[in-house]
Amino acid sequence: MNIINKNIKPKFLFLLVIVAIIASICMKSQNTEEYRIQTFTPEDSIKSIKYLSAQISKIISDPALKNSKYEIAVYSLENKKYFFKKNIDEFLTPASITKLFTCLTALHSLSNDFKVKTSVYTTGDIKNGVLNGDIYIYGRGDALLKTSDIENLVAIIKSKGISEIMGNVYADGSYFDKIENRVEYSGDREVVQAIQPVTALSIENNLVTVTVEGIPQGKAKYSSVKTNPPSDAFIIQNSSKVLGDNVEHKRGQKQGNLIQKEKMIEEFGGPIRFINASVKNAIHISQKSDVNNVQTFQISGNIDAGQTYSYKYFISDPVRVIAGTFKRILTNNGIMIHGTFGEKELKTSNNSKQSMIAEFERYLVDIISPTMKNSDNYYAENIFKIIGANSGKMRDNAKEAKQIILKVLDTINIPCIDCQFNDGSGLSRRNKVSAESVIKLLESTYYSPLRRILDTTMAIAGYDGTIRNRMVGTLAEQNLKAKTGTHSNVSGLCGIVKTLDGEPIAFSFIFNGANVGVYKQIENQLGILLSEFFYFNRDN
Repeated sequence: MNIINKNIKPKFLFLLVIVAIIASICMKSQNTEEYRIQTFTPEDSIKSIKYLSAQISKIISDPALKNSKYEIAVYSLENKKYFFKKNIDEFLTPASITKLFTCLTALHSLSNDFKVKTSVYTTGDIKNGVLNGDIYIYGRGDALLKTSDIENLVAIIKSKGISEIMGNVYADGSYFDKIENRVEYSGDREVVQAIQPVTALSIENNLVTVTVEGIPQGKAKYSSVKTNPPSDAFIIQNSSKVLGDNVEHKRGQKQGNLIQKEKMIEEFGGPIRFINASVKNAIHISQKSDVNNVQTFQISGNIDAGQTYSYKYFISDPVRVIAGTFKRILTNNGIMIHGTFGEKELKTSNNSKQSMIAEFERYLVDIISPTMKNSDNYYAENIFKIIGANSGKMRDNAKEAKQIILKVLDTINIPCIDCQFNDGSGLSRRNKVSAESVIKLLESTYYSPLRRILDTTMAIAGYDGTIRNRMVGTLAEQNLKAKTGTHSNVSGLCGIVKTLDGEPIAFSFIFNGANVGVYKQIENQLGILLSEFFYFNRDN
């Protein structure tokens, strides 16, 4: 019995200690909860919000704002009330914050699962692998269309057993109107920033990359020149020569010498050229378009063996170039073409018989994502045109798009009577929105089926898009999601951030004036401040 008692007592004492510790923890937890209930009151919450307001006021007291016009709105999406507002009903130039209105109203008017289609039609019969008629590629505004997408269309055509086309290869861009220049359809007098032609049929962002490689061909040692997209519509005149022996040319081994660095088109607005100055005389490319918009590239100068240069230019006639690309890819896939290529509307064909033989689809959201995150002006203008063209009511796509955007905003009760939208990208300085209209658009979207799309398409602070280098190392990093806006005299930031309490806060900061750099610093300070906010802050 003594042996049994000796074994039981230590275990019993150990259990008592464990029970005592658990009881102590529970008591502390209960006391802590009671302490919170007794100590923190709704009045403390009000004090916290007042403190936040005071901190915002302090930030925007910056002397740089003295001669600036600006709007500041901070809105609780859960409590449906403003924590701070200043000048929120003024209508200022929003720059690329315009894209928020373009993209969200497009989804409201077209649906969140809308697909942009590129189709291939024929006006003839297919018998024994022979297409007796013409073939058409018809676009509806897919700004992301690549050469590889046309290759996929051709693969479908080939799978139908077609090996020969007796007619012509046409491209039809008539889904959009014929006004391809943003400056023209926006009614602006200034370019602000040049963008590619906006067409219903586009390819490779309507940019052609001319690549010159130092691959000697025979004794002449002329360089190799290729274009992407590959197209029979381009004329290449190459007189450049290769210096040195071809033994140096080893693919994948001289990556350091390959000039393939991409730069953002919106920073340049024109042809982009990358030249290695170490090569004597180097490579020079000039381009011109004749009265029929046929684009010719003239290449001259010298290039080292194994060297590669890449140059980018706007495509002057995208629809015709796509016809040439379509024809070349058909031919490269063993389909014999007896006719020529060109631009022609399918509906004007004398042959009324039309049948679709291939189609490529892309979700509109897939175009919206890079538009929002990277603030891509070209994509935004395509979405703007899609809004107008899809109604089918008016052949002036821009005019129709403006009316539809305003109508959608009115339908979802966004205060935007005095809003102005002259384009889809925000390049127009005559665009006008208010901070209140931005907040209400964010709120309406947050409580709609489009919430997930809004959440995944806005840029994320310190992570991606136009704010990937902003607010890094703060509580706003990978938390704050926003759309930016920038002109030489405009800066803006609007979006949603979560507080330390996990509360979603919608915000809109728009500045018009000469101190853009300072405005962005203030935007960062405000964004970080909101990410650090929490209720029941005893220090306040």
